[in-house]
Amino acid sequence: RVDALVAKASQMCGHWPADEVGRDIAQPAPQRGQRIVTDPSVARQQLALASPAPASQDADRYAAMLAATMLGDVTGSRLYYALVDPALADEATMAYDSLDGTGAFMTFLSCDSEQSARIVEIARREMAQFQANGPAEAELLAAKNKIASGATLKGEVPMGRLTAVGYDWVYRHEYVPLADQIETLFAVTAEQVVDLTRKYDLGKTMLVALGPLEKL
Repeated sequence: RVDALVAKASQMCGHWPADEVGRDIAQPAPQRGQRIVTDPSVARQQLALASPAPASQDADRYAAMLAATMLGDVTGSRLYYALVDPALADEATMAYDSLDGTGAFMTFLSCDSEQSARIVEIARREMAQFQANGPAEAELLAAKNKIASGATLKGEVPMGRLTAVGYDWVYRHEYVPLADQIETLFAVTAEQVVDLTRKYDLGKTMLVALGPLEKL
């Protein structure tokens, strides 16, 4: 099917003139520190922490997916159990965004403004403990199953699968069947995940806060 699609695209579009469009996709220098945006009209304090992560072209992206899932999935993650389950925060999630030539870990927290400093401290502690000790095997397996199940369900919808195929082609000029991607995901070890979080130090974050506070 892929060969037929490529042949049809070549037939219809092969005569289009080619042109080189260059751009700099070098890894940007990470920023550290914090910025406070005070807005009394925002009822809850919104906190975002960002740190570097593997690019879309990097084989470490699978380990990064797993790290973000174990640390900050909407349910069943370390941040969830440390902050949302005990009702300390409304939201505590981490996402991994793989981009062209770079990537980012992004952590989002929402809480009562008076709890902000404590919430950030707990989130940083969870990241540091994960980075120091790595995941348990059961935790790692659960994360693999979450990601594989999500990718499989997304692939059942044409737009979901075609979007993934499009990103693979634009960023890496490759087509990898979903089954092969899942096999690669399940081959990632706990050691690879913890090494990834040490290489892209989760403690080196930029913090942005929006809400009624003037300082944390």
